[in-house]
Amino acid sequence: LILCTLCTFCVYGQQSFSITGTLVDKATEEPVEFASISLLKANSFVSGAMSNEKGVFSLKATAKGSYVVNIKYVGFKEVNRSVTLDEKTSINLGKISLETDAVVLSEAVIVGKAAEVVVRNDTIEYNACLLYTSDAADEEDSVDLGGRRIIKNK
Repeated sequence: LILCTLCTFCVYGQQSFSITGTLVDKATEEPVEFASISLLKANSFVSGAMSNEKGVFSLKATAKGSYVVNIKYVGFKEVNRSVTLDEKTSINLGKISLETDAVVLSEAVIVGKAAEVVVRNDTIEYNACLLYTSDAADEEDSVDLGGRRIIKNK
């Protein structure tokens, strides 16, 4: 009986706070789905959530104090909102507009290189295209391939 009474006081003594809001794209006013929202206190993670398909999110906290709501989504600039939880048990941040963060990337060049040597069963194949010497090559510039010498023809 005493244990049940103590547990009841612990449950009722703990206050619960709710922080809600809606995320929209500033350019199109479309909801931003599946953005990452974190509640931070002194740069420490308290709770997190994701916005739903309508851009709506809800965070929970259990203590009064000053917090930062951090919103991140790929392709948009990061947003931070300061929130103070005091007597109110729920705070609605309203509509939060996210700005696009367009980054122009330069072209990506992918270069492949054929294998110089390939071993197939008991045969060793050399890629002759990759064996080269300078235009002024002489016998000293020849390539040694396991006892066989290959000299590039001019």
